Amino acid sequence: MLYLVAAVGATGGGRSPAAVATAADRLGAAAEVAERQGGDGADLTGFGATNVRLHEVDVLLRLDDARAAVEAGRRIAPGALAALGRERRARHLVTTARALALTRRRDEASTALVEVERLAPEEVRRPAVVPVVRDLLLLVPAPSLELRTLAERCGVRA
Repeated sequence: MLYLVAAVGATGGGRSPAAVATAADRLGAAAEVAERQGGDGADLTGFGATNVRLHEVDVLLRLDDARAAVEAGRRIAPGALAALGRERRARHLVTTARALALTRRRDEASTALVEVERLAPEEVRRPAVVPVVRDLLLLVPAPSLELRTLAERCGVRA
């Protein structure tokens, strides 16, 4: 888990070559430990290969590489995601929605946010999520009824 925290921490310096290299190194170290440990959730921390992959998506987005974040997210096995708790899946979907919005996959981003609210409604009301909802309302040519009503529940005028 410390390697994952260190990978996220490395992103605080922006997208410098040193930050990218440090984050990649820490993610690689975490992946090695997860591989040696065996299956997901083999300990009480929930540490495992899936958690490393979730952090990879987050780290890539923090390093302003939304395309790589989307691709990394697509490599996570659906069954592994389904095995996670609702809040953890929801947080991952928020990260995914942000990456999708930045890569102009706005309908997919909207769908992800609607799924977040279904899984864990409190997650879409976090301060970091509201701007994503607001941006999607502005950028999606014809926002779905689901997105418009989600925006209203988040306090964003639809």
